[in-house]
Amino acid sequence: MLMKALNESDFVKSAHYVSKEEALDSLKKELGEGATQMIESNPLPASIDILVKAAYSNPDSLARIKDQLGKVQLVKEVSYQQTEIDQMTKNFRTIAMIILLFCALLLFVAIVLINNTIRLALYSKRFLIKSMQLVGATKGFIRWPFLKRGMVHGIYAGVISILLLSAVIYAIHLQFPDFEQLSDVKSLALIFPSVVLFGVVLSGFSTFFAINRYLRMQGSELY
Repeated sequence: MLMKALNESDFVKSAHYVSKEEALDSLKKELGEGATQMIESNPLPASIDILVKAAYSNPDSLARIKDQLGKVQLVKEVSYQQTEIDQMTKNFRTIAMIILLFCALLLFVAIVLINNTIRLALYSKRFLIKSMQLVGATKGFIRWPFLKRGMVHGIYAGVISILLLSAVIYAIHLQFPDFEQLSDVKSLALIFPSVVLFGVVLSGFSTFFAINRYLRMQGSELY
């Protein structure tokens, strides 16, 4: 009954029953036959090894799980490596902060490069833009083809980013199968469209401000 209840729990990924004999055999493998020859009877109790889901592998959730299981009548003791978990969580937070800062720096560099690339591309079209103005074309009419091309390029960039991100997630999943959160369908369904939308918005805004600069220029300023 306890095994069934554990397997049906939201926080349990898998539960394995370890009999007294299996526990003793495991102890013999760790300490060697010589270290356990003096043991006349098996002092080890039967136990259940629980592997929790990634979403519950934080100190607060583990403490709640321990309290919850400790109230079960059949359970005498619940233990886990609390010190190691706390230290690992602290290390993960430090690493996450470093990665976040690094990603912010890369994002800034990417925005600057994209903006400069679009401005250089429009620089070669500055005489065409001014010629269209001289024959009476409105700013909106001139601006739209460039905005359209910029947004299309943003879509291409977003799709390429999604493919690269998918490859990275797949590689990490192969090396670390327990990282289920990286392949969460709901999260990816939100991230992937956001990447494409960000590419479209960034390209569109960069194109808009760059072309407005040339629309405001006088003919003598183009040289």
